Amino acid sequence: MSISRRHISWLYPILVFSICGICFLSFSRLLLVWWKWDRVQASDGLWYVLLQGLRFDVVFIAQLIALPVVLVPFMCLHRTGLRWARRGMLIYFTILAGFLVYMESVTPNFIGQFDFRPSRLFLEYLIYPKEVFTLLIKAVPAQLAAVIIVTAVSAWQFARLLKRCAKSVQPSVFWSAPLLALCGLVVCVLAARSTLGHRPVNPSTVAFSSDPLVNSLPLSSSYTVAYAAYEKFRYESHLPTYGSLPYPVVLQEVYKAMGMSASQFPDATLPTLHVQHSSSPDIENPKNLVIILL
Repeated sequence: MSISRRHISWLYPILVFSICGICFLSFSRLLLVWWKWDRVQASDGLWYVLLQGLRFDVVFIAQLIALPVVLVPFMCLHRTGLRWARRGMLIYFTILAGFLVYMESVTPNFIGQFDFRPSRLFLEYLIYPKEVFTLLIKAVPAQLAAVIIVTAVSAWQFARLLKRCAKSVQPSVFWSAPLLALCGLVVCVLAARSTLGHRPVNPSTVAFSSDPLVNSLPLSSSYTVAYAAYEKFRYESHLPTYGSLPYPVVLQEVYKAMGMSASQFPDATLPTLHVQHSSSPDIENPKNLVIILL
């Protein structure tokens, strides 16, 4: 028994997505390095950023393709499963391609605002989609439209390419399915870990500089957001976002922090309304100064 092209034809769409994804993420990283060249040069990290970036792109792509690598060989054993495998890979990889393009497209604007790649903070803003979208429409309408168009066109073009590859997928052979699925899973796990050490690689692996932005360049924005979501789900899913205290205790803490007594707050229904006299000597023309700090 030998493995022929027919046995591994299900790999074609997976390889196309993997190669296109790695090339796209590397190209995006090159553009960011060119944009922030002065900071990359100051950190003496050009080759480190590029090589470690390629490493982490392989890590992330391996995580994304692990599930199809295991399932598709078995689905291709039957013609009905083969049709579902073709359709499923087309939908799955097109969505992932759109996600990769979208995250890299929004990265420059996010870096301009926060000086690092999208990460946990990006997830925090997703809680308020209406407010964020309204702000983007008013602040950067052209960039928002460009991101949407680039993402949609890229996903559409990739879907066309992937559709041609999916048509070449042929029915598999029973004895080859478990063997190839197992081998593919082992390769994906080793690539996703990217080390034989006790712990797999993570963003701290590439923290070589004192510049947080440069440290984030070897990573992709889709990886940093996915890793932030993983950490949030693993370590904080059982914890409340905000603590709680009884209302009277909260008011007492506020009064204490302001250095004022409860008698200076005349209306209990308006807990922030208070009377506060200036400690400065009386002046002929007193002025009212209101500072709103956001």
